[in-house]
Amino acid sequence: VIVELTDLKEQIDAENIYIRSPSRISSLPSELFAPIEMLNQLITEKEMLLTTTRPNTFIMQRKEQEVSIMKRKLIESIDEYSKSLDKELERIRRDKRRVEESFVQLPSKSTEFGKSIRFYNLYEGFYLSLMQKKNEFEIAKAGTVTDFVILSSASLPSVAIFPNPLIVYGIGGLSGLVISIIFVGILYVMHNKITTQEELEKLTEAPVLGTIPFYNKARMDYTTLVIDQNPKAAVSEALRSIRTNMEFLGSGGKKKKIISVTSTISGEGKTFVSVNLGAIIALSNQKVILVDLDMRRPKIHMAFSDENTSHGASTILINKHSVEECVRRTAVDNFHYIPAGPTPPNPSELILSDRFETLMEELHEKYDIILLDTPPVGLVTDGILVMKKADLPLYVVRANYSKKMFIRTLNKLIYLNRFRNISVILNSLKTPKNDGYGYGTYYYEESVDEKKRSSHLKNFFKK
Repeated sequence: VIVELTDLKEQIDAENIYIRSPSRISSLPSELFAPIEMLNQLITEKEMLLTTTRPNTFIMQRKEQEVSIMKRKLIESIDEYSKSLDKELERIRRDKRRVEESFVQLPSKSTEFGKSIRFYNLYEGFYLSLMQKKNEFEIAKAGTVTDFVILSSASLPSVAIFPNPLIVYGIGGLSGLVISIIFVGILYVMHNKITTQEELEKLTEAPVLGTIPFYNKARMDYTTLVIDQNPKAAVSEALRSIRTNMEFLGSGGKKKKIISVTSTISGEGKTFVSVNLGAIIALSNQKVILVDLDMRRPKIHMAFSDENTSHGASTILINKHSVEECVRRTAVDNFHYIPAGPTPPNPSELILSDRFETLMEELHEKYDIILLDTPPVGLVTDGILVMKKADLPLYVVRANYSKKMFIRTLNKLIYLNRFRNISVILNSLKTPKNDGYGYGTYYYEESVDEKKRSSHLKNFFKK
């Protein structure tokens, strides 16, 4: 075939020579027949045109071009077919070599096959012997007769033997009851806060002057004056009741009184009570002066949004400023206050000085009521020193905040320090029908984080 293709290409390249008919080339592919017939036809048409026209005419040139194009296409087809034949010939040669190499390996293959046959026969004999032993064992087993007789077949129970639902429910209920009792007992033991007025009255012999309800109309970070903004609120009415009860306490018939306000620790609301109680008394047409003697952590000036603390009670006691220079007015008529001033290194010594007596005398000449906001007596002794000079010492206890052990400090003041005229005010008492009061005061060792933690613990045990 390759020789005939080469001969065919030579005939195509020959000038003006007819290609022999494809019917006489039986080995050529059929896809070459049509191009060869077309090329023969073009050559025939060309020779016929030469008989009637000249070679350099346009028609002859065009026909020559068609013949050239067809020759080129036919030669390309022949070349492609020749390449495919070469590839097929190369594949046949590779197969021939592979077959020849397999002939060399036949002896080793035969040896391996014989070895496999021997192993197969060995395994087959072992398997047949095992099958024979199994059959002999089953025959012997079938010939054995048992000594017992089955009287009746086994039956399944309709109800489960275990677990018993009644026992499970009983154990669960009893466990829940015991755990609840233990939990309630733990809560009872851990409950060390004063929550009601009755609880407070049982723990001390001091009279309870009144209660101030919890106030939640405004949340604030420090004490402020609220009665001027909410004169009809429950807090205002409670302070009016306390003002009335104060009239019945013995003060030797004095119209002008010195009232001190203290507590066990910070956060119980003594500053709030001092500020708003002073304003309530001032509304009854009495001139009231509030003196901030808590010189370690003063708060009175913050209640009135006063940032000037350069002079106050501390500077009066060292004779640096006069009383007139330190007195500040408030939004309530007849109600004035004196801030604490700069923090001194010796507040206790200043209160014990003669200048403090002189200060009280000067204030007595101008005011009817002198309110003294003192430090917590559970932390420092300044409050006790001031209480000795007061006509009516007030002790503030905060509901759900003050611990029962704080009442020991109050009882100690009554029995050891002989404060027979001391009275108690229960602050921030939550009741179903009040508008309550919530305020934040952080003092001395207590921090905001500690206050938040105690609040979280309280809410946890309430749940």
